[in-house]
Amino acid sequence: MDIIANNIDNKGKIRKSKELKEGKCVFPFKYKGVDNNSCVKGESGDWCATSLSKRGAYKTWGYCTNKKKSTSKSSSKKSSSSKKSSSSKKSSSKKEFDRDKQIKYLKSVCIDPYDGILFEDFEEWEDNDLRDAILLGPEGKKRCYKVDTIYRWLEDSIIAGKPLKDPINISYFIKPQEFEYIKSVMRNRVGPDYKSPIEKKIILDEKFVELLISDPNETWKRVPKKYIPLYRGTLNYPFYHIQIRINNSPISEYRYIDLGFIPAGIEPNLGEDQYLSSYSLVSSIRKLWDMRKLLLTHHPLKNIDCCTVNLSKPVHYWFLSDGSIDKQKLSSFGEDLRYQELM
Repeated sequence: MDIIANNIDNKGKIRKSKELKEGKCVFPFKYKGVDNNSCVKGESGDWCATSLSKRGAYKTWGYCTNKKKSTSKSSSKKSSSSKKSSSSKKSSSKKEFDRDKQIKYLKSVCIDPYDGILFEDFEEWEDNDLRDAILLGPEGKKRCYKVDTIYRWLEDSIIAGKPLKDPINISYFIKPQEFEYIKSVMRNRVGPDYKSPIEKKIILDEKFVELLISDPNETWKRVPKKYIPLYRGTLNYPFYHIQIRINNSPISEYRYIDLGFIPAGIEPNLGEDQYLSSYSLVSSIRKLWDMRKLLLTHHPLKNIDCCTVNLSKPVHYWFLSDGSIDKQKLSSFGEDLRYQELM
C-alpha cells in the first residue's frame, strides 16, 4: 500500500518548509548515506522522501501518515497509567527537549530569526536542528544555520578551493574551532560513514609564472594633465604596479603581462567602506593569485588569458578632474575582487 506524506508532525502541528512537500512517499531514498525502503524515524514524526535528487537523496519530504497506529494507542494508555504510578517518568519528562525555549534563545543571540542559507524560520526547524544550531560570527553579530546546510556550504567551498567564510557576512572567516565543532556535530549524526572534507591544495608553478607587485615608493607616475584639468600644477603619485612575469625556460627572456596600477596610501575615513584602502585591494589581488583565479590559463607554452577581473587600470583611471582620488571606483573595484573570491 502506498504511503502518503503530509506536513503535520506527531504533535498535530502544521509545519512549513521549502523542503517539506506533501505527496506519495518515494522509495528507496538515501539519507545519511543509507538507502531507505521505509519511513525514517524522526523526533517530530516518521518521514519519507516525496521527491529525489539525481543522486537518489531526498529532495523534498513529508510526514508519513497511513501507518498502523495500534501501537501508538496502546503506548498512550501505558504512558497515562505509568504517569500515575511512576515518579521516574515525571522526572524524565522534565528532561525532554524544550523546543520553545531553544527558539527563544536563538532569537535572542542571532541577528536573523532564520537559517541564513535556506531562510527557514526557527519555528520551521526540526527539534534536532534547533538543538544542533550553528552560530557563526563575532559576539553580538552572530547568525544561525542548520548544521546540514552550513556543512554542505563549507564542503562545497573546500572542494572549490574557496576560503571558508560566513555565507552572509563574507568578511568573517570561519575559525578552525568553529569548523571542527560543525564537523563533530555531523560526525555524531552520520556515524561511521562520516568522511571529513579534504581541503583542496592549489599549487602554482612559481618557477615559470610569478606575480609581481612593485614597491610604491619606487613607482611614482605622473597623471596626464588632460585627465585632471581642474588640478593646478603637475600631479605625481605613488602606485602599486601589478604584473605577471613568465619565462618558457631557464635560458629564455621574461615575458610580462601588465595588469595596471593601483594608487597607494589610500585609507578609509570614519564611516566609509572598511575595504576602501590600497592595502585591501592589493591583498585581494594576492589572494586571487593564490587561489589561481587571476589567470584562466598560465601554462608558459600556451596563450595567456587574463583575468577574471578587469585589472588593467591606467594611472589616470583613479582620479577625478580636480586631481582627487575617485573613491567610488576604488570601492567598486574592491567589490569585484571580493566577489571573485566567492565565485
